[in-house]
Amino acid sequence: MEEVVLLSSSRCSYCDVMKDRLNRMGIKFREVKIESDEGKRMVREHGIKGLPATIINKKGKKSILIGLVPENELIKEVRQ
Repeated sequence: MEEVVLLSSSRCSYCDVMKDRLNRMGIKFREVKIESDEGKRMVREHGIKGLPATIINKKGKKSILIGLVPENELIKEVRQ
């Protein structure tokens, strides 16, 4: 089973669009704000340089997608 984490910021309008996109596509995800302690740790740990950042952990393989990811790419990464 995959785990999807959306790293976002309260001041990021693209993050809101990405959150809506994931919801519309029926992809279950957990949102982590970069302002939180967990978010700061994840940014350092994964070397995140842009937002939104969608981290997909699936079968031991991790994919990190930066920016407003097109639906077809999300489907490919999540459901492959």
